[in-house]
Amino acid sequence: MPDQDAQPINADMHWLEQLPAGVILIVGERLRYANAEALRLIGASAPREVLGRSVQDFIHPLDLARVLARIRRAERGEIGNPPTEFRVYACDGSLRVLAMNSTPLRMEESWAALATFMDLSAHAEMDARLRETDDNFQRMMNTMQDVFYRTDADGITRYVCPAVRNVLGYSAEEIVGLPAAMFYPDPVEREPLLAAIRRDGFVHDFPGRMRRKDGRIIDIAISTQILRDEQGNYAGVEGIWRDITERKRMERE
Repeated sequence: MPDQDAQPINADMHWLEQLPAGVILIVGERLRYANAEALRLIGASAPREVLGRSVQDFIHPLDLARVLARIRRAERGEIGNPPTEFRVYACDGSLRVLAMNSTPLRMEESWAALATFMDLSAHAEMDARLRETDDNFQRMMNTMQDVFYRTDADGITRYVCPAVRNVLGYSAEEIVGLPAAMFYPDPVEREPLLAAIRRDGFVHDFPGRMRRKDGRIIDIAISTQILRDEQGNYAGVEGIWRDITERKRMERE
């Protein structure tokens, strides 16, 4: 049962209630103090809901051994633990991700663990969404037949999708970091493309030529748009191009 008289706070510690981070005091693996922010983060409406309870009631099973080891180090008076992330169950059963620091605190004849933590749940959810978005992007890039690319303001290739190997014979890793103009039969052939993009902001099916790794010249059609930085300055271009060599050959015939 929770120990409702376990809040060991005195007049000198009232400043803990004003902190924007959660603060808890753990003695013998049980919660003896939780400031207002800690109560909010774990969804408790009053101290009596959590004080006196074991930390094992809140820690996710996969993180429990690691967290208990940190608490025991602090309770032995060992040096403070570095920051770590772990999962906890709030009072309503929802799962949250916290970042915690802990340090030993001498209390009369024993040591306790004083821990501060902040909620990273929103950050973790954002990371998960970003990873999902990136995974979806990579899957799309890996299945494209056309070549998606991006260059910076200096014309250096910063990204090109794997399909470039089928079209130019180079791997993406061989191309990234090199000037895009290197893959034209003559670098000046890229200048009309850049002039049109800077004038109109984009081009659609702009004709061009590129040189494959084996030396063969191919015809391409480029659809791309301008990139700008936060100040509106030219930052490069991105778009797609496709091999239209066979189509051009048929047109000539």
